[in-house]
Amino acid sequence: PAVSVALAALGYYGFLYLATSQPQLMFDQSNQLTLLGEFLSTTFRINIALAIFNLLPIFPLDGGQLVYNGALMITRKHLLVRQVCLTLSVFGAFAVIMFQFYLSNYQLTSNMFFTGFIMFWLVSDAYRYLR
Repeated sequence: PAVSVALAALGYYGFLYLATSQPQLMFDQSNQLTLLGEFLSTTFRINIALAIFNLLPIFPLDGGQLVYNGALMITRKHLLVRQVCLTLSVFGAFAVIMFQFYLSNYQLTSNMFFTGFIMFWLVSDAYRYLR
């Protein structure tokens, strides 16, 4: 997540700097973003989304590993920590699927199936590692 945050900051502050110091590089005559403006804007948005996704408490992701290692340092009970992390992974994956369902206006779309496949894969990995 740190690399994603750093790249997002680079995109954001690069956009801000160029928009104030060299606006002709960022905007064309009709005040639309140029290719460079679109690139920096997209760099920011994609990397923020990746950082947030990677910090979800689903175990194979970094957020899940942070929860696992933090809980293990506090309790030192391996079985309990594994059960909690697996439960968090299942509920986290379900929450992501429901959020995607909400974003698609409660319609089944190809994005829903892709998201479901990715979440199933992550939970099955969590089960394999944590059992």
